[in-house]
Amino acid sequence: METSLANPGNATLDSTVTAYKIPLSVVAQWPTTNDVNPVRRTWLAPYTIVLAVITTFLLAARFWARYTRQAGNFGLDDLLVGAAWIFSSLFSAAAVYGSPAVHEKFFVGSADLFEQASLKPASTGMCGT
Repeated sequence: METSLANPGNATLDSTVTAYKIPLSVVAQWPTTNDVNPVRRTWLAPYTIVLAVITTFLLAARFWARYTRQAGNFGLDDLLVGAAWIFSSLFSAAAVYGSPAVHEKFFVGSADLFEQASLKPASTGMCGT
């Protein structure tokens, strides 16, 4: 079913496959993208921010309890929880920054994504491209 690399000019929709081994004849049957009124998933930013605030409050309460000796002394577990909180906060900030709520002009399924970002898809060498 795969096209020959020696002679890509004779490729048809049935013999050419994508990188995920999906025949292009199947891809051609997929519905078109909704570029006029796309579904926007803008729930990520508020959801992430609320959870980050709750996590920060709970971590501060834990560290305050350790500082005032109400829950024992600081230990390795506190160091690891603090490091995990830092990385989690950085990941959450990156997710919020990359969410559709921040970047409204890009959305999943955009046919014009490469043109909007001034990017060109890489040449794969398939189908004579």
